[in-house]
Amino acid sequence: DDNGNFDGADLGAANDGFMRNTATADTAQTSPAQTDTVDVDVVQAPSMTMTKSALPTTYSAVGQLINYTLVVSNDGNVTLKGVVVSDAKCNSVPVYDSGDIDSDGLLDVGETWVFKCSRTVTQADINAGSITNTATATALGPQDQPATATASATITVRLGSTSSLTHSAAKSTTEISNQLVTDFEILLNGKSEIVATNPGQFFYNQWATNPYSVTTTWKFELDWTKDFKAQTVAGGPIKVYLQLAGSSSFVNWTSQSTNICWNTTNGCPSNSVGRITVNNVPAGATVWVIAHIDFSGKGLHISSLSPNPMTRPVAYGPLSSTIRVDNQSAVQVGASYSSTYVWGRGKKVTMIYGTATDVSGAPMADTWVQVKQGTNTAMTKTATNGSYVFFDGQLCIPGDGIHGSCSGTWGSALNFGTGSVSSSLTFFGQGGLLPSTSAAFPPTFTNADVRTVTQVALLQTITAPNAYTFTVKKGDAYNREFRFRVS
Repeated sequence: DDNGNFDGADLGAANDGFMRNTATADTAQTSPAQTDTVDVDVVQAPSMTMTKSALPTTYSAVGQLINYTLVVSNDGNVTLKGVVVSDAKCNSVPVYDSGDIDSDGLLDVGETWVFKCSRTVTQADINAGSITNTATATALGPQDQPATATASATITVRLGSTSSLTHSAAKSTTEISNQLVTDFEILLNGKSEIVATNPGQFFYNQWATNPYSVTTTWKFELDWTKDFKAQTVAGGPIKVYLQLAGSSSFVNWTSQSTNICWNTTNGCPSNSVGRITVNNVPAGATVWVIAHIDFSGKGLHISSLSPNPMTRPVAYGPLSSTIRVDNQSAVQVGASYSSTYVWGRGKKVTMIYGTATDVSGAPMADTWVQVKQGTNTAMTKTATNGSYVFFDGQLCIPGDGIHGSCSGTWGSALNFGTGSVSSSLTFFGQGGLLPSTSAAFPPTFTNADVRTVTQVALLQTITAPNAYTFTVKKGDAYNREFRFRVS
């Protein structure tokens, strides 16, 4: 009685190197029963695999800690012993973290173990532009047969950069917080043609600091979108300034730059893209590229703009920047991306707008925002990017139920009036702040429905309901950026 098949129940025999098979014959003609045993050699195949991952996936500063996770799996047919993982570029030997299900100290067939180690970024790592390190796992089979596996991970330098929009009267100084532009007015003549904006023109700025201890070359590409154009009156629209390490002022570095373009006529791929290569950037220096741009809608009939900023405020952007950094051997060693938005609105349109994000900076979509002015109340939901907006003439949305409707004297549309009125802005849950059992915002709500949150961005605690009081009047615009955490 022997089926002769090798199945999963026999797999453990691989550790012994053989499988014992016994057959028995028991018939009326055979007494007593006859048995016979044979040992069948089993080929032992010790084998292991390994994967490796790094967090963060980029680095930017000396002293930054890179954490590596190494996953070792037994994909052979025998148990492995003496598992050791090594990585010459980690601060110390990778240590076992988890995975030994039966706690026997053996990497069983099909079992996966996790090891961890870390590396502290050095200046040499910054200069190299990337860190590639290979880990090796070794182990022994039941008869001390070796099994090995390797895995590598590569992470690259990521430059920290900042983008912003300022009015064109801004000066090249290190302090421009009072010159930032987050929204602008669009003005029409009697023929509904766009004749001006307030402010009139803009500077699009990007900053980044050279983390290398060597001189580098920086290749900037600025994208100000089709809604803007390079302002070419009175010279080239793109300039660069440089602040040496330890200095408090910027010097004009445009003469040290090459490959400058700002529209298709001088070599750029489109009229909304500008490029500049900044050469000879010393170690530790901060680079500041400035593009002089203007709203491209000037001179057009307002009906040619879609969406129409006279009907509702429009978010223009992202105005974005990328940097590619080469070292002296022309090998790319760093990159960066940053962006900004700006709101365009018809003159004398009151607007309350902003973005809600969680503690990690991720957008909070579908979060209810309520604005109150006196006895008037209206609500809206944040968009997928966490943004919200209230403005004069904005219709209340019946589809949102009572929470999307205006109450008080506002009727069916918002009208902020002409005088200064004490107003408040309140954030209510959904988007992760309401209990997880709530599929949608309830038809009616109380403070019990609202979790207490802390507004981190403005460094003040707000308890439910989460109100921010301010004064608003006709023609004003308020930008309220909120960053939350459940307290």
